[in-house]
Amino acid sequence: MQEVALAPASHSALVVPVRAYGAQRGALAEHIEESIESALRACGGGAAGIGFDTDAGTRLSDQLFRARRAGFPAITIRLSALRALCAPVGGLDAADAQAIVFYVRATEERPVELVLDAADRELPAFVVARRLAAVIEPGGDADADANANADANADADAPSVSLASVIAMGESESESESEAEPEPETEAETETEAELEVDTRWRECAAALEAARGPQTLAAFERLFVQSYLPLAAAVDHGVADGPARDAREEFRRTFSRAYSEALPTFVLTGKRPRMVLDAFDIAARMARSHNARHAQVLVVDGMRFDLAARIAGRVAELLDGRASLADRVTLFAALPSTTPRQFETLARGIEGLKSTSDREAEPLRGRTADAVRRIRVGSRDLYKLDLVETTLAQAGENAIGAIDDIVEETARSIAKHGRAQGSRTLLFVLGDHGFRFDGGAAKHGGASPEEVIVSGHAFLVGDLH
Repeated sequence: MQEVALAPASHSALVVPVRAYGAQRGALAEHIEESIESALRACGGGAAGIGFDTDAGTRLSDQLFRARRAGFPAITIRLSALRALCAPVGGLDAADAQAIVFYVRATEERPVELVLDAADRELPAFVVARRLAAVIEPGGDADADANANADANADADAPSVSLASVIAMGESESESESEAEPEPETEAETETEAELEVDTRWRECAAALEAARGPQTLAAFERLFVQSYLPLAAAVDHGVADGPARDAREEFRRTFSRAYSEALPTFVLTGKRPRMVLDAFDIAARMARSHNARHAQVLVVDGMRFDLAARIAGRVAELLDGRASLADRVTLFAALPSTTPRQFETLARGIEGLKSTSDREAEPLRGRTADAVRRIRVGSRDLYKLDLVETTLAQAGENAIGAIDDIVEETARSIAKHGRAQGSRTLLFVLGDHGFRFDGGAAKHGGASPEEVIVSGHAFLVGDLH
């Protein structure tokens, strides 16, 4: 099939084949991003930056940065089989067309090449808006009636243009835009920019949460959690956001808590589930093989929720500069209740551990030992554990919010100290076992809110760095 390149080819580019088969209609952007991530992992491009999930432009900049680091000055996206996304209405969804336009614009500004099948350029795309009245009652909009024939199928009657026209619009718009912002040179720089935006964009975050209705892919939900929910939750917890924003946060929290609580019992029966804390040993082993590590260690940080983990990982990378590098990362879900004993039970028993209903809680270590990484036995395997986050939050009581910066620094120093003591080519997989929510000024956990359930793991490769 004839292909059309929308930018000059680079023979040394990282080639990313993207077939639309298997992608969900309306989720082409996520499908392309996941394909690029897979290609980067395969070529040793390393983990995404700390601020990777800020927006589409930042994610592409991060991917280009990692591609350059792996020896590829550009990325070539070979997009094919778009017709698979046209069912059931015979044309591309507006979101999918917009995803293609995004990469078309990127070819004008960045070292990106987009290659399409020539036939796919002629596919219809439903991107022209019509008044709802014209769809419900064709006679209610004279202008629309003059330009479109009535049809019993509202989707089939929706106005469309060819994908080639959409691409042409994207190309012309990119020519009129100002010079693109520079790509982030380091992961830490991206994180700093993201943090500066938290207090100023909470209204935008609230609107994004309110607009997110209906089923979503896991990748789309995780992106919504990182880009919109966490910044909004931070604004609410710090007293910045107004009443409607608080309502948006609470509605998203209630919806997730109910849905996750209902879905959890089905994980054992269907086998369909997200990656979870209980998978930590398998994930660490797989990452170790991928990065040619000699050994793999699992280090569980009690109570390290998602946003803390991002900051801590960035600081650990700074402290271990020259000794270790951030090699990979992953999003994980905790079992319910979101307590440490529950997660350790599932780590010991695997998926079978979800069948129990244990809700006992363990008292974290107190005093000087809380900042020491200790080795413990879980089932038939060993892991390492750090109690500093959970202990400090408990001691802070109603002032837990104010203790976060100190927690980040002290936790990072404890992890870095442990990392420096490891042998060459050791993969250290650091994850939180559960998160926490703020109730007033105090930190609480054990529930099913997104902050308590969703955590992340970061893999550091120690020694023999090039």
